[in-house]
Amino acid sequence: MKCQRDLTLGEAARLLRLSPTTMRRLFDAGSLKGYRVPGSRFRRVTRAEVERLAREHDIPLHDPQATEAT
Repeated sequence: MKCQRDLTLGEAARLLRLSPTTMRRLFDAGSLKGYRVPGSRFRRVTRAEVERLAREHDIPLHDPQATEAT
């Protein structure tokens, strides 16, 4: 069983091929649901939330692990 962990906005940005600034704006506007890490300025989102955003806006997901050399 693979353990799922929440993504940083930078990781989410790479999956969607968007800039981290765009991800912060989406998060701050409420279009991307997640949470701030207590006691810090960092934000986290779930992979499911990133996939939801991608589906709603017809953004293809980029999986960097799938493109690594074999």
